[in-house]
Amino acid sequence: LLSHPRVFNWFLKRFSRVSGEVNVKYRDTLRILVIYVICWIVYGLGFYLIATSLRIPAQLLNPKTGTHCQMVIGMMGINSIAWAGGLLSIITPAGLGIREGISGILLAKLVEEPYSVLIPLVARVWITLAEVATIGVVFVRWGRR
Repeated sequence: LLSHPRVFNWFLKRFSRVSGEVNVKYRDTLRILVIYVICWIVYGLGFYLIATSLRIPAQLLNPKTGTHCQMVIGMMGINSIAWAGGLLSIITPAGLGIREGISGILLAKLVEEPYSVLIPLVARVWITLAEVATIGVVFVRWGRR
């Protein structure tokens, strides 16, 4: 509902200094929303795969977490909440430290102590490597022109 063009234009007029309207169709905003949902599912699955790649011993998993499906959903939620917390942090670049702290606190309910701290750090390194690799690919492709 909040992505409807009329609502968006009302917010734009009310809280912005920009004049005019955004001409976008509601079906387009729904497509963007679906793409974002898919992206967040992929990010959450990646966070879960990073966690399971650390070979956490079964006895260190919290028995309250339930099945792997519930753990995947929990990891998706933790990743999303931590990302949002890092976004709200205006004093750190890319939420550095904030995302890891939030993830560590929330992961303490799913896994034991050393892993609840290790998983967010490994995830941060992996994301940083992916971003650097993406920038490298862009520079290589841009240099060929």
